[in-house]
Amino acid sequence: MAVPAFCDGWAWNAPHGCIFPVVAVDLALIITLVISAGVLLSTHVSLSVGLARLGPWHRGLIAFLVPPLAPFWGYHGKLHRRSLVWIVAVTIHIACLTAASIGGSGT
Repeated sequence: MAVPAFCDGWAWNAPHGCIFPVVAVDLALIITLVISAGVLLSTHVSLSVGLARLGPWHRGLIAFLVPPLAPFWGYHGKLHRRSLVWIVAVTIHIACLTAASIGGSGT
């Protein structure tokens, strides 16, 4: 029995086709990485603009160029929610990158 072209690289253990949960894990990681990166970038820009509007304008510029300073200065500058969203997005993004680098389920 020939393996269909769309199953190349997937586990071919089932008698009737490919095992989709193997690919679903990789797909979930990719989707989560994209969403967390989008949330992280938008929150980072929002924090930088908020810092520029709250205090000296150069804090917003420095926080934009040195990302770890954004949540630190944001939390001390009364931008608690944005800082916490930034921290959660970075944590999720790093966790997904780690899971992806440990090994994909497709190989």
